[in-house]
Amino acid sequence: MKRLNYLILLGLLIVSCKQNPKACLELDEKYEVGREYTLTSCSENYEFITWDFGTDQNGFIGDEAPHTFQDKGRKTVTIEAYSRGAYNSDAVSQSIRVANRVIDYVDIIGESNFNQFELSFGTQEIPFLVGNITFQNSALGTFTEEAPFVGEVGNEIRLQLPLDRVSLSLNGKRGSNTSPLIYQEVKNFRFNTSNPVVYNGTDFTLKLYWKFD
Repeated sequence: MKRLNYLILLGLLIVSCKQNPKACLELDEKYEVGREYTLTSCSENYEFITWDFGTDQNGFIGDEAPHTFQDKGRKTVTIEAYSRGAYNSDAVSQSIRVANRVIDYVDIIGESNFNQFELSFGTQEIPFLVGNITFQNSALGTFTEEAPFVGEVGNEIRLQLPLDRVSLSLNGKRGSNTSPLIYQEVKNFRFNTSNPVVYNGTDFTLKLYWKFD
């Protein structure tokens, strides 16, 4: 009889543990404005999860939550994990940062006799709409992977990377002469999240490094 009572008690304990969900979030620290993400949780012992983004997109129910962050700033994501029948629940929140990607600096690799490099980029439909920047080059010669020419953009310049197709060109300039080194190579930044983004010309390579701003 005692053994039977022990087994019943043990069974109730196991059932009780299964009915106590554990909410868990391990999101990235930074997300990009305008990009759709599929967010997941690391919760355990739950039947279903609700997601709260602090916007009118609240109330999504599911193991995974598709979401697009529409503006910059600090955001709080909250989930609540429910047991079967919603008898028990557990909630957890995480603060994340939402920002745009901007150009940080570029590496230029190739044999150079130019005293300026001019970088221009924009949408494919309206080339160079986004912006351009000129880098002064005082050291002529060969720039290699190990010792590239480094074009610093600076914190005062905010050249944002659009999410969709972007056309980039790189020109070398010396006096009144301009030579195209990389001509209107197109990348789609919605699907390209590598850092750096690499552009290849005939004799020159440009590595574009970005940061969140």
